[in-house]
Amino acid sequence: MAPLVAFELDYLTEFGSGGARRPYLWLQVTGPEGNSLPIRGLIDTGADRSSLPAEYAALLRLDPSDVAIETGQQVSGTFSVWTWPTTLQAFVIGQPEYAFEIHPTFTPGSLTCLWGRSDFLRLWNFVLDEGNQRLYLSSKVEA
Repeated sequence: MAPLVAFELDYLTEFGSGGARRPYLWLQVTGPEGNSLPIRGLIDTGADRSSLPAEYAALLRLDPSDVAIETGQQVSGTFSVWTWPTTLQAFVIGQPEYAFEIHPTFTPGSLTCLWGRSDFLRLWNFVLDEGNQRLYLSSKVEA
């Protein structure tokens, strides 16, 4: 396992958060055609999968003819999500040697990117030090 690496947390307050500060992390995400975007997302232990607002599908040049429409679920009920059979390449900005795959859903109407359990958190150990506003990550993937 890789050593723990400290990241300063991006504790910006999101719209609708009630003023709560949340742990965001920047990933560099690459689509199937090689176009790459820096994406700021919330590390979310409650998200089964990583999820991006629907607009990111076009920015990552995912083929609209390959989309599958599925049903997602949250506390307030169900909603539509888009999925593709393709995975995306990603790495934590500042740690490109630990590249990994994510297979996010894309959610119409969503405003926040979420890094979830089945892809991001499956590959990273993390310690959240709220008092010092630090996030410590250790990759489960060999460099």
